[in-house]
Amino acid sequence: MDDSMIFLGLGIITMLLMAVGVIVARRYGKLGNRDYRVIFVLGISLFPVGMVLDNPVLSILGIVYMIWALVNRDKWGKPHKESYSDSQAI
Repeated sequence: MDDSMIFLGLGIITMLLMAVGVIVARRYGKLGNRDYRVIFVLGISLFPVGMVLDNPVLSILGIVYMIWALVNRDKWGKPHKESYSDSQAI
């Protein structure tokens, strides 16, 4: 069997499992609110990775995530304050 068919089958199975997970989570109310701060950080991370790997799709996705998060800046999660003793733990 061709390798591309194996990967296509695995991709379809993965997508179906993800869809079932989202449906079950919505039904039981387990989906939380989006934290747009995390989406912004993801965008900041994807943009340079796409540039280094010479992959314009990752760079564009990073820009889209950054813009999406900045548009929804009023919905950003609160930053977690780290205590001094936690930051000095060895």
